[in-house]
Amino acid sequence: LCVIVEDNGCGIDRVARKPDSLGLLGMHERASALGGKVDIENRTEGGTVLRLSLPLAQASGKPDNVELGVSA
Repeated sequence: LCVIVEDNGCGIDRVARKPDSLGLLGMHERASALGGKVDIENRTEGGTVLRLSLPLAQASGKPDNVELGVSA
């Protein structure tokens, strides 16, 4: 599964990152726990693009027992 999210905002200033912020780190850790990865980069024309790649469920149809802590 691949999800791409783009915006046209000001981008992410990685130098001005809050030292106690876990937002981006949390995204990377959750994706990794599911066997996937997150790539985040600033777009040259402005804004940010986030790419999330996750493996599809195993043949059993049941994903590994990992809770993302995300509610709809």
